[in-house]
Amino acid sequence: LELAKDTLTRARKTAVEQGFEHIVFCPETMGKVNQLGNLTEVLELCKLDDTFLPTIDFRPDVINCNDWQTGPIPVFLDTFQDNPFYQGIKTVMTIHNLKFQGRWDFNKIKDAMGISDYYFTSDKLEFYKDANLLKGGMVYANKVSTVSSTYANEITTEEYGEGLHNLLRAR
Repeated sequence: LELAKDTLTRARKTAVEQGFEHIVFCPETMGKVNQLGNLTEVLELCKLDDTFLPTIDFRPDVINCNDWQTGPIPVFLDTFQDNPFYQGIKTVMTIHNLKFQGRWDFNKIKDAMGISDYYFTSDKLEFYKDANLLKGGMVYANKVSTVSSTYANEITTEEYGEGLHNLLRAR
């Protein structure tokens, strides 16, 4: 985790120094080799957006989140809505493989995310007594997309929806 944070900090500084303030970083993969990290690392890196974006004077119109590793970002953005900087930023949650949902022990996610109990109900992050980061991202994202229209149709069925087909139909 420290390597990832250090790598991201150095990359930000270098980009700004060289006039590339518009560069969009993908922190969930920074500092990792062939993996995206464990739950603690993923949540810590998703939380960086709260402090990072205002300090570089970059306000995106849309943040495209990919799979469960970035599912917490739309949820965290909802918690930042008291900050005018974040108001109106849109998110898209893109699903590549619905089998990988970031499903973890309910209390572990709740403690690690450090956000209100409001977010941990069956219509938000709770999923069959666990917490589901992809579901949270899908609930709070402004739009949900997939890798193809065929896949989008498939995952709205009970057979391929991995327990999220009703949510996907509603979205």
